[in-house]
Amino acid sequence: MPRSGTTLLGRLLEKCGVKVFAECSLPAGDSLVGEVRRAMEERWRWIDPASFDDRICSLVYEIWNAVSPVRPADGEFHRFASKTPNGELRFRCLDDALENRKPFYIYCHRSPLAVYRSLLGVSWGESMKPQRVVKRFNESLRRIMELKDRAIAMDVSRAANDFAYRTAWTDRLVERLGLFRDARTAAFLEEWPSVNRNNERYAGTLSERMVAWKSRQFEWWARAQGLDRAYAKVANWKMET
Repeated sequence: MPRSGTTLLGRLLEKCGVKVFAECSLPAGDSLVGEVRRAMEERWRWIDPASFDDRICSLVYEIWNAVSPVRPADGEFHRFASKTPNGELRFRCLDDALENRKPFYIYCHRSPLAVYRSLLGVSWGESMKPQRVVKRFNESLRRIMELKDRAIAMDVSRAANDFAYRTAWTDRLVERLGLFRDARTAAFLEEWPSVNRNNERYAGTLSERMVAWKSRQFEWWARAQGLDRAYAKVANWKMET
């Protein structure tokens, strides 16, 4: 989920020897995929719109392959990661593009209401309608449950408050992906910086009263659309999965 510690996770992965690329949102946005889309819209105007994202994902894979500095002797990837909030929504496109190099997903999550209130605190999120965000969350939760056989979930709120949890979670991730853990990793786990420190440049302008009103709307839509039940399945997902 966005605003759920993806930057923090990227920093943790770097301490475990993973090359982390900048955000690559799917579908388009202010991201690598968005730039590719804008650059190629005219050239690919003849392509069926249904296959446009597939073509973009394939091209993004080629870009990753070209710029990745981590290469074993056979020229293939070793380990790299992409900070991709909502990437699970387009996982089939990525699977088709990456073929036998299908990605492993690390799903950062916290309370949907907390995420929505965080979105209201940034300029690019404050205009998002509650019903739209609830719909996006439900879709995200459905998709990640489809990926349980090649994913691991992290409860960001619990990790922030429970040293034993985040240490055990990191140990499991290191084992699952064949990474390494050293003194840098241990120091980062000990420090565990706060998540979602808002950049003043992107600070929202909504009043506390408006945030409270929108939050009540979000809670109503969440109940109406069954978001709480869907999130409970992920929240109860054991980290050993």
